[in-house]
Amino acid sequence: MTKKQLKKLAKDLADLEYTIQTSNDSQKVYEAKEKMTHLTEAANLELEDMIALDELIQKNLQSKK
Repeated sequence: MTKKQLKKLAKDLADLEYTIQTSNDSQKVYEAKEKMTHLTEAANLELEDMIALDELIQKNLQSKK
């Protein structure tokens, strides 16, 4: 997976995680979790990509606070 693809995936996953953490709407939370599962399964990541992705997601979440 390219760095550009990883950055986009990290942003998308961070946005979904933020929704899960902050939303009071159970339907929105459910949809975000489902989309997150779908995105991560479709990505078929190697271990190195997963580590890089995690770091990028954390950075994205920190910038939202």
